[in-house]
Amino acid sequence: MRSSLGLFMVISCAVLLMSCEKELILKDQDVQDKLVVTCLLDNDRDVKVYLTKNMALGESSSLNCIPDARVELYEDGTLLQVMPFVIADTGIGFGYYTINYHPIQDRKYGVKVIHAQYDTVSATDLLPVVPVVTMHEWVQKGDKGNRFRNKYKIRLDEDGGRANYYRVNVFRKGVKYNLTSIKDTVFSNYDASCGTFVTTALKDTVRDYSFFLFGDDGINGSSTELNLEFEAPELLSTKTETLCISLYAVSKAHYEYYRTLEQYRGTKDFIEPVKVYNNITNGYGSFNSQCGYKIEIPIK
Repeated sequence: MRSSLGLFMVISCAVLLMSCEKELILKDQDVQDKLVVTCLLDNDRDVKVYLTKNMALGESSSLNCIPDARVELYEDGTLLQVMPFVIADTGIGFGYYTINYHPIQDRKYGVKVIHAQYDTVSATDLLPVVPVVTMHEWVQKGDKGNRFRNKYKIRLDEDGGRANYYRVNVFRKGVKYNLTSIKDTVFSNYDASCGTFVTTALKDTVRDYSFFLFGDDGINGSSTELNLEFEAPELLSTKTETLCISLYAVSKAHYEYYRTLEQYRGTKDFIEPVKVYNNITNGYGSFNSQCGYKIEIPIK
């Protein structure tokens, strides 16, 4: 049976190429007061570390960040910088620790968090190498005749010298317009995930509406054609739009976190739940990394 206790965690939705944070309840995890660290290292982004604490189910689910810790970032075992805390939302006082630095592929990064009220926590992860893409092209552009079903293919040259893990994201971004009651035109930026499916036969996949994860079992060291299918609706009241297709090499920690999270979400109440992967020593959370090959296609 599942217990009534749980763990509150902050998950960075940057993994899904969105700009928000959301909460997650994990049952049957140890509920001793510990720090929760969330960080997604990306070679194209500044480093951000979110720091909260776990709590039992039934406690307030408001995001209470911890602003007074010492957060150290390491690169290949050497202290890179002590990260300052910045406020991201003045309304609720929520923020994160950050530095203006983009991680470098194939280097090992570590974080160490020291706080007087909690055990010192730490984690490490190796930033992968950008995937080698030798070709990408349209197979089918969506329209009314095919119900706006798009097909795109990417040829990936696999590195056979290591175990590799990947994630595919497809989303649209652009500018929409609306006419007000007094005939003024109002423009607004938008971005939206496209429901993406990879039809290539792959093993060890993790599927979500916003992304598709897979390992290299069966394709290690080979040249593989990834066939993508995704929906993109008709462009209505749209000034400009760009289609963004990203193939990320992700760390094993990144892959294992989402693989076990998918299994956890799929378990029934009467079944012993899967433990969600945690690579934070003396704490909880996810410290993982990605390095991406990005394709941007102007649509309008």
